[in-house]
Amino acid sequence: MEGLNEIPKPTHRQIGLPVVIDDAVAEHFPTGSSVKDARSHGASFWTRTARIDVELTDKSIQRYFLKESTGELGMSMMRGECEGAKVIFKYTPEGIPRPIAWGTYKSDPNTHFYLCEFMDMIEELPDIRKFSSMLAKLHHESMVDEDAPKEFGFHVMTHEGSMYQDISWAPTWEQMYTRRFKSFADQERASQGTSEELDQIVHEFMEKIIPRLLRPLATNGRSIKPVALHADIWYGNIATNADTGGPVYFDPSVFWGHNEFDLGNMATPRYRLGRHWMREYHKFFPISAPEEDYEDRNLLYRISGHFCASTLAVLRKESRDQDREPVKVTHNCGMHQPPVCKNGCEAGKVTVQSQAVIAMSQGYWDVQNSPKVHDGDIELDPKIVAELPSSMVVKSCRGHGGSNWNTTARIDGEINNEKISYFLKLTEGPNAGPMFKGEFESMSLIHQFIPKFSPKPLAWGMCGKSERFFILFDFHVLRKGNPPIPQFTSAVAQLHNLSVKENPTGKFGFHVPTYNGTLEQDNQWTDSWEVFYARGMRHMLKLDEIARGPSKELKDLMVPFFDKVIPRLLRPLETNGRSITPVLIHGDLWLGNVSVKEGTDDPLMFDASAFWGHHEYELSYMRPLGNDWAQECFKSYHERIPKSEPVGDWDARNALYATRIIVHDSALYPQVDHFRTTLIKEMEKLVKQFPDGYIQDS
Repeated sequence: MEGLNEIPKPTHRQIGLPVVIDDAVAEHFPTGSSVKDARSHGASFWTRTARIDVELTDKSIQRYFLKESTGELGMSMMRGECEGAKVIFKYTPEGIPRPIAWGTYKSDPNTHFYLCEFMDMIEELPDIRKFSSMLAKLHHESMVDEDAPKEFGFHVMTHEGSMYQDISWAPTWEQMYTRRFKSFADQERASQGTSEELDQIVHEFMEKIIPRLLRPLATNGRSIKPVALHADIWYGNIATNADTGGPVYFDPSVFWGHNEFDLGNMATPRYRLGRHWMREYHKFFPISAPEEDYEDRNLLYRISGHFCASTLAVLRKESRDQDREPVKVTHNCGMHQPPVCKNGCEAGKVTVQSQAVIAMSQGYWDVQNSPKVHDGDIELDPKIVAELPSSMVVKSCRGHGGSNWNTTARIDGEINNEKISYFLKLTEGPNAGPMFKGEFESMSLIHQFIPKFSPKPLAWGMCGKSERFFILFDFHVLRKGNPPIPQFTSAVAQLHNLSVKENPTGKFGFHVPTYNGTLEQDNQWTDSWEVFYARGMRHMLKLDEIARGPSKELKDLMVPFFDKVIPRLLRPLETNGRSITPVLIHGDLWLGNVSVKEGTDDPLMFDASAFWGHHEYELSYMRPLGNDWAQECFKSYHERIPKSEPVGDWDARNALYATRIIVHDSALYPQVDHFRTTLIKEMEKLVKQFPDGYIQDS
């Protein structure tokens, strides 16, 4: 395995750049054909990708998709994906681009490629029933294939992201899964460092939990047959075929295993599918016996995704640290002395022990990326129809995208035989009206300044047939992934630069209440940024106390935080001849509220909770990510708008602004202890750093 545990950093490649096609790739094009165009296409953390247009002898165009990567790891990744895709294509040719070849460049022996046919996809979740039927078909057809392997594993190494899987052949599913589990645990340890608590729980899993949950599948007269697994089903690896409307999956990590493994990511919030996808699948493929172990087996299968997220730096190390805490509890529940189950394997109170698995999905990134996904038809209220163009013929209104607070939908129709779409949000509750009014006013102002980078809000109001409220936007087709940093920070800087002279009052605040999630922000107009920020922070801390109850640690920090830290860091912005002019702040600019417009590198910002504030506050939403992408964002933004004076306070100001974001998340997600724990730690750091408070500088 040497050389295969190297974790490359994500790369963001500009779309549409010309690509040179190596002779080793060209050999696989039809005889007599010629390359008409080859350009970078799509985005990938681990590979470079391109679309190739080839003209055939009859002058028709055949399109191909190319991936390339370097080194021993890159070769293994390209080989594994090609060999795996061949298996999936054999059983579900309608659902995956046809694999053609993998190999090594003739011009560079260190660069390797995977070539497949190009499939035009719509970057949205496929129809749940069609996808579930196709996944079940993959499993069933491969299971009954007389030529299929009789053991569990795969004939070559495959990869999840850049992580290798130890999937060498094994006669039982338990043996193969244990081996794969260990390979993931080893790579996570190499990436994040050793942890006695996690080492202990990994040992417990391998010695007790895996035998307890997987051995019963193949004992007492029960058995399972290997099926071909995609092995990396999540929202980023599935889409809709633009030509047929059918489901598509791609980027597989194939091996032969237990069919239920392919459902492992579905219930994890980070992967944005949900249990209804599992239920739909089981309409086509039954739950394995013993059925009473199903939920715990699913928890066990989920852990692969958690190892992958931690290893590949999707989750912060702080999240990993927080995930250890529930593990300690399980070690004090008698779990180290489990009873012996009927078939001889060591058992345990699995539903309690499995809490350790659940805990691994409760970090910062998980909660921030766990919207409820909406699908199915939605009836259009007459009040909404009245806001659409009178000449529009509505064809459909179906759930589209996801949100924790709203139902979201796409309205499709035609005007004079031209297709047109709109984006609709619906919500209800005592604050529904003010929430959508605040969002409408926020997005209207943002769209006024940067129309290229924000959807246009068209209307908001109350439905006529119910107590729901709606907000309507023009529709944009988006692609997955973070926006390129230069384009993203340029758009944010444009918003700030163009709005700086347009504040109607010259004060900090906003003309209507705005809501961050479901929490109202204190937007009262204020002359001083220090006063505005402090009042807003007190307001959020009060909401946190209401949601969670009082905290002695926070109470002890309040006086030094408000009397020392805030004056020390914010007052110098507005004294000794210095001043800051309010700019329009998006107000909730985390990565879930920005995407990329399809076919471009242009970012699109949405779901704003705006106010007029200090421009540096905006990018503090990137601080909790703590990764290179965030650091590059800071650097790129400040190449366009400089840091405020005193520049030496910038990092501490950024940390201060981030505390408001953390307390907001703590109040919004009271079930997650990590947020309050992190808030206390961050406030303590600032209190210790600035014990003397504001000191008049010269």
